[in-house]
Amino acid sequence: LASLALAKITGGCLDDIIDPFLQVDQHPSVRALVQRVAELAFRCLSYDKDARPTMLEVAHELSLIKAASMPLENSPKGVFPILPEGTESPDKVGCSPTSVQALWPSNSTTPSDSLTET
Repeated sequence: LASLALAKITGGCLDDIIDPFLQVDQHPSVRALVQRVAELAFRCLSYDKDARPTMLEVAHELSLIKAASMPLENSPKGVFPILPEGTESPDKVGCSPTSVQALWPSNSTTPSDSLTET
């Protein structure tokens, strides 16, 4: 996953790994924030451990990005005014869970499922 992210970021294909609900092409301010997060992710994924930022640096950069998003939070439609009027909420269209511990539907595909006891 890290290799994929690095390849997409360096290849200028950031849109391939961004949630389409963000509609960054329609919101330049959101695109700028996403770009800053991608640049930080790129630094965090460096193969050279000395080139990676410390957690303190990551926290600082994320706080700067959050501060830059404050004007968006005060907009009438919220932080990311991305859903056009009449569009279903992302919760209703099958977005990924917000937690790795959240239960979400999945069909098991392990080889042991195809074995039956006789």
